[in-house]
Amino acid sequence: MGELLLVNILREHLLRAIGATEAGWWRGLSDPAIARAIAAMHREPARGWSVEALACEAAMSRSRFSERFKTLVGDAPMGYLGGHRMALAAEQLEAGHQPLAKVAQDAGYESDKVFARAFRRWSGLSPTAYAKREVARRAAMGNPHAASAAD
Repeated sequence: MGELLLVNILREHLLRAIGATEAGWWRGLSDPAIARAIAAMHREPARGWSVEALACEAAMSRSRFSERFKTLVGDAPMGYLGGHRMALAAEQLEAGHQPLAKVAQDAGYESDKVFARAFRRWSGLSPTAYAKREVARRAAMGNPHAASAAD
């Protein structure tokens, strides 16, 4: 119980410190129910989430959950989840250690082709072009690990 109290105190302090009055991830964490859903998405990003399942995590009705999530976070629950999955996939692509099929699976996609189309919509580049661009960017910045990510 003490840990939960500490987390809530820290959350409130951070929200006030950054002036989180606009919708966003931090503001979503200020609501315990929405924070549970966000935590579940981050804990299991590849899970076949639905709005219904996320509302269950938040112990709310589907419509109330969707409305509150959108108000606080600024995005619909599935839109937020999609963006989170793509950000995780982008990190894996930048690292260059996983085959595309594994990156797609970790992002919750059964097909690397479907993932590639979704990734292109998200980033404007194919997964391969994105990874190459990031490797080149790191190399230009003098990152000594850039060459290993290209392999």
